[in-house]
Amino acid sequence: QNFFFFNDTATTEIYTLSLHDALPIFNEVYSLLKLQIEEINQAKKIYQMIAERSNLVVAVFDEEKNLIYANSLWKNLMDDKSLSSFLSLMDSKDLEKDESFEFCLKTKSGKEVCFSFEIIPIKEYSLYYLVIGYDVSYFKERVEQLFDIATKDQLTGLYNRVYLKDVIKRIFELVKRGQNYCLLFLDVDYLKEINDQFGHLIGDEYLRGVAEVIKKNVRAEDIPVRWGGDEFLLILRADIEGAQKVAERILQEIKKIRIKANGKEVVGSVSIGIIKIEPDRELEELLLKVDQALYKAKFEGRGVIKVLS
Repeated sequence: QNFFFFNDTATTEIYTLSLHDALPIFNEVYSLLKLQIEEINQAKKIYQMIAERSNLVVAVFDEEKNLIYANSLWKNLMDDKSLSSFLSLMDSKDLEKDESFEFCLKTKSGKEVCFSFEIIPIKEYSLYYLVIGYDVSYFKERVEQLFDIATKDQLTGLYNRVYLKDVIKRIFELVKRGQNYCLLFLDVDYLKEINDQFGHLIGDEYLRGVAEVIKKNVRAEDIPVRWGGDEFLLILRADIEGAQKVAERILQEIKKIRIKANGKEVVGSVSIGIIKIEPDRELEELLLKVDQALYKAKFEGRGVIKVLS
């Protein structure tokens, strides 16, 4: 049997090889192909080993978004529901760009974890998408912790002066757009007497009790602040009537606070001043006005709510 080989010169020449002569060539080609396949498989094993032993979530999708490879971390995290959500998020992205985005999901234990993902398009014979993600939950938690340290009072967990001064500008903008906001100024009655008679630890416990009552009676959009010492501020998204109702609930619940100390019961109250927040004002103006409302409440006997228009 003869085999024909054509060269690509202008003058076509035909070479013939017998089977006996062709076999060594075929064997050499086969050996080369076999070696290349072994090298590819070896490289594949190395890449899979790297993917398995890294702290990264790794997956590969084909052009139709079919999952063709996933490392163990991916498999442990992504159930069918999470995968469906992830694919929907992929569909909303421009996958021709190396684009990173954040994706949060709940683990089997119920804990929420967040990952920063990068999708890298790979164009060879076909289009593939290499997806790499790393856990950013720790960094998010640290950011939240640092935010709390910077903006919250350590004793009560309420916001502090720094946060109020930062957020008040946004409140003024909302008031300009027609939303109703009120400012409440709460002062703990007789805190000095509590500290003198029972000690500052009991006084601090009482302040924490007051803060818990305030937290329980506000919504997510409201801003409770420990202004300092025995003073609290509360920005409520409400008109005067709504603010009075909240203030009354807080007043009555604080009267129910009971703390045991030295065989005695610590009982206290708060006085509350209320004003409506007007646009185009400075924080100092609001504080001066609400302080006047609080002074009138104190003057009328403490444990009283006073509105100043």
